[in-house]
Amino acid sequence: MRSGILIFSSNKNINIYIDNDLIVLERENYYGVIESKSSLVQLLPLFELSVNEIIESLKSKDYKIEAILPLNKLLLFLILEMKSSYWVRLFFSFLLDDRIKAKLSPDALSCLQNENLSVWLPQKERHLVRKLISKSLRVIQELGN
Repeated sequence: MRSGILIFSSNKNINIYIDNDLIVLERENYYGVIESKSSLVQLLPLFELSVNEIIESLKSKDYKIEAILPLNKLLLFLILEMKSSYWVRLFFSFLLDDRIKAKLSPDALSCLQNENLSVWLPQKERHLVRKLISKSLRVIQELGN
């Protein structure tokens, strides 16, 4: 176990800590800042869990899952670099759940709205893109800028 305060622990052996004011990820033999590309790849199996399982893995009531996970970076990574419809489908299903109030960044929204960037997605995932844009705009309106 690493130093720091454990704030998330899942049955996928994904642990997230606050360590020296950084959010860090631990999984098996990996330990790194959660926003690094290596960490993004390590986070993906988390989305094979249900939203309930993910939310229940929070170990501190002081944090929301939207604040812990680098959702904007994950979205951009999946669409622009990884290009895996499997992970896109799982991640978008997570984001579309009503309990998740993710406020997407302008870069993430722009990426979703640019059809040239998501042309590789199968039709079902492109439909999820449209649903996610709609939900994101609602969340932004609800939460404010």
